[in-house]
Amino acid sequence: MDATRRVVTEKIGRRGARTAIAGIAVLGALALVPHPAALAVCTQGSRTGSYDFNVGNSNAGAKGSFGGSAEYRSTDCTGGGLAKGSVSGTVDVLLFGKTIRALTVTAQASATGSPSSYSSNASLTIAVGPFTLVSKSDPHYLSWSKTYPITLAKASYSMMVGPVPITIEATIGVGLEGTIELRPNYPVQVSASLAGWANGTAGGYVDGAILRAGVKTILDLLKTTLASDIALYMGSASGSVKVIFEPVRIRIRAVAERRSCSWKGWSLKCSWDEIAGVTLVDYSLASYTKTIFTF
Repeated sequence: MDATRRVVTEKIGRRGARTAIAGIAVLGALALVPHPAALAVCTQGSRTGSYDFNVGNSNAGAKGSFGGSAEYRSTDCTGGGLAKGSVSGTVDVLLFGKTIRALTVTAQASATGSPSSYSSNASLTIAVGPFTLVSKSDPHYLSWSKTYPITLAKASYSMMVGPVPITIEATIGVGLEGTIELRPNYPVQVSASLAGWANGTAGGYVDGAILRAGVKTILDLLKTTLASDIALYMGSASGSVKVIFEPVRIRIRAVAERRSCSWKGWSLKCSWDEIAGVTLVDYSLASYTKTIFTF
């Protein structure tokens, strides 16, 4: 009986020792895992977007593209801290088969490093037609605020309207107004409210005793605003980039008219009646807003 008790006791003793050793090993492994608060946390995010538009047609219209991007990264991420934002836009005018660059805007601001020690830069390019209004970079601050209209293009188009030949003369003006601010110092900011427009006039007239021709036009090709209020920290961001379009109305119609006269009592009454017409473009678009991206 005593021998049996000794054997059982020895087995229990050995099992207990193994359990104790395993428990110590588990505790040792847990001690090697750092507390979650001690772990470096990488916070990062990005947004990008673009929007292409096309109004009117090749005889009279406008097309272009707007875009924007934003990226942020905390100092605990691979590559270090980053805050970077940009907006851009181009507009082309279409007139009697020709494509003419009207507006160009490219803006960017960035900071890399950490909130207490970083390097920064801002770059800005703005052009209206063939004229570059600003093209420079600066590590601290850039801004532009101005109204700049120009006559962009003049063109003509000859055609037959019924039996009458006519040449349509068109003039297109474009312009840019508003403000843009780039602050690459922490936090990085890209703020803009830039409105661009394109409009014009067109005319042509052939007068005769019996036949005449003329042109009826509306050339409100484009008025759009690029709006941005991006603020970027190394770990978070806020704001949005939007494009706001105002109503568009484009119409070029050439008509030929014949003079007809008749006696009304003792008076000769004459009037002009349309006998032929050619519509080169007839386009309209209501106002709307397009969001490129938002945080």
